[in-house]
Amino acid sequence: MDPSEVIGSLSIRAGDGLVVAMRSGFCFLDLKTGDVTPIVDPESHLPENRFNDGRCDRQGRFWAGTLHDVDAAQPVAALYRLDETLGYTRVVGNIRIANSLCRSPDGRTMYFGDSPERVIWAWDYDTETGDIANRRVFTEIPQEHGYPDGATVDEEGHVWVAHWDGSRLTRFNPEGNVERVAMLPVQRPTCPMFA
Repeated sequence: MDPSEVIGSLSIRAGDGLVVAMRSGFCFLDLKTGDVTPIVDPESHLPENRFNDGRCDRQGRFWAGTLHDVDAAQPVAALYRLDETLGYTRVVGNIRIANSLCRSPDGRTMYFGDSPERVIWAWDYDTETGDIANRRVFTEIPQEHGYPDGATVDEEGHVWVAHWDGSRLTRFNPEGNVERVAMLPVQRPTCPMFA
């Protein structure tokens, strides 16, 4: 693998290895050999963009969003869905830094944020087709609390968000209200995870 590549996100494949999203697009990564097999680069026309946050849905579709690696003020990034047929769809556009991608426990609500905008949206999610609808603001992050970065959902349907430059994790209830804040001894947490 090219050491200059930045892996923004990855997911374990059902067969073997990983599917990864990085500067050169969606790829398969063989963990035994380190070989990278390109799938598709939906932003080959944007060489300063790279993939960032991403994850699979429960049906095996890999979702990942991009960012402009030089100037995050440019809303030229997007959120993509890589389907099991290896075709892709540009689902959300005009993003600056894609982050906070996660889904409700029943899979019927998708959350996704744009870090510089300090907003996380919610959509209705069709688990059969992978289509989203009914975009709405889930929550907005106050400037003094940093930027929304990675997020995950707990078994009760609460959304946990890491705050880049905010030294905290916030647990939001399904209505988008703050339920709990955990202050951290680090300035830039990137994503909460449950084990």
